[in-house]
Amino acid sequence: MRDFKIIGTAHIRHPAFLRALEAALEEAAPDQLLLEMPDAAALAGDIDQQKPEMALAWCWAERSGVPVRGHEPAGPAILRDGLTPERIATLAEEMDALVQALTPSRIIDIFCDRRPPDTDA
Repeated sequence: MRDFKIIGTAHIRHPAFLRALEAALEEAAPDQLLLEMPDAAALAGDIDQQKPEMALAWCWAERSGVPVRGHEPAGPAILRDGLTPERIATLAEEMDALVQALTPSRIIDIFCDRRPPDTDA
């Protein structure tokens, strides 16, 4: 049986958030890492233009001797079809405003509020 763990991240460069991600990777101790980046970049270590948390995870894997592959999901086409450049710009501005209001502790609170109760206790 294979065991998969998914760590969801926000694409932000905040020191506390990045420390929390590194701690999560340490705790999960994966034997393989799949990151949201082009596979060629993951294999070559070309992380300069990647999202900050993906670059951090890649560096963690390199230090830990964990193999890394990349994957860039296309996302649901329904979200892209028919979007005008103006609407995309508006959505990007709104998303930036939302992200600016988030702190690492708030992100964790939001996640925990949506997590089903632990039934293994």
